[in-house]
Amino acid sequence: DDTTGEIAICSSAAIVLPNVKSDDEYAEACYYALKMIDVCLHLSDFPFKHLKYTALNRMSAGVGLIGLAHHLANKGLHYYTQSGRNEIHEIFETHYWHLVNASLRLGKELGNAGWINKTKWPDGWLPIDTYNKFVDDLVTVENKRDWESLRKDIIANGGISNSVLCAMMPC
Repeated sequence: DDTTGEIAICSSAAIVLPNVKSDDEYAEACYYALKMIDVCLHLSDFPFKHLKYTALNRMSAGVGLIGLAHHLANKGLHYYTQSGRNEIHEIFETHYWHLVNASLRLGKELGNAGWINKTKWPDGWLPIDTYNKFVDDLVTVENKRDWESLRKDIIANGGISNSVLCAMMPC
């Protein structure tokens, strides 16, 4: 019953890359993956009172991506080629972009995570701010999304609906 600490919990989902045919479908898939996690968290029976308290205040979600190898094979690309690495970069920029936008949308609809103030999201933090810049040496493409407009929208909303958004499962 002690509520001074946190119990980590992350609810997971995955986007099946080969099944997504357009940018609009990707946005919709991310929205519904996060909404499903939100609903499941609110309907769950938690074995500990504090686990529920933590889960509903943190609203951690881990939405990954599956089918990357299938996607690359369908395009005749390989992990180890420049064109393959560029494709992977664009896929994961799209993935995180749509997750952040979906969480922002849910934040406007349902409210931000109770503990969003314990994160950097309300300040406008984005994954492009803290990623390992070594990655830039591996690709020859630039980011394509308007991250700065998204940053302004997040600040205006005081954050997003989830503390955590993305987690890649082994598959």
